[in-house]
Amino acid sequence: MQQQTSTPIAADQSVFTPEEAHAMCASGAASLLTVGLHETGGILGFRRIAAIAQVFDINVCIHGVWETGITTCASIQAASGVPNMDDGNQIMWQLLDEDIVESPDLTPSAGKISVMSDPGLGFTLNQDAVGRAAEAYDKKKALEAT
Repeated sequence: MQQQTSTPIAADQSVFTPEEAHAMCASGAASLLTVGLHETGGILGFRRIAAIAQVFDINVCIHGVWETGITTCASIQAASGVPNMDDGNQIMWQLLDEDIVESPDLTPSAGKISVMSDPGLGFTLNQDAVGRAAEAYDKKKALEAT
């Protein structure tokens, strides 16, 4: 438990619902919640969990998954305005051979990515990359069917 050590403890992929967030925070077992949009049901779910953690003076950070830049943009928008947002967040779009997001450039600068100002989640799709991804998916499905 957090009270028994001076080492900060993160609850990584241990919280998926507001009820679990409340129980984890109230227990004092963690000094940080690592959660993602995929775990919490989207932007609203993430922000609900962040709000619960804030009541207990606990920070949150974003857990990434194998994702495209779309999820990265959604995560950035979800995190914007969250007062207890930690600065240790994950992104994983860069692990793809090719992303389907054309803009903005999601490469961190000095460890940060700015909040997008365009409408919606703030990205533009690369239609050619979407086409190539669709072709690759169709080829994979065809191979699996044989």
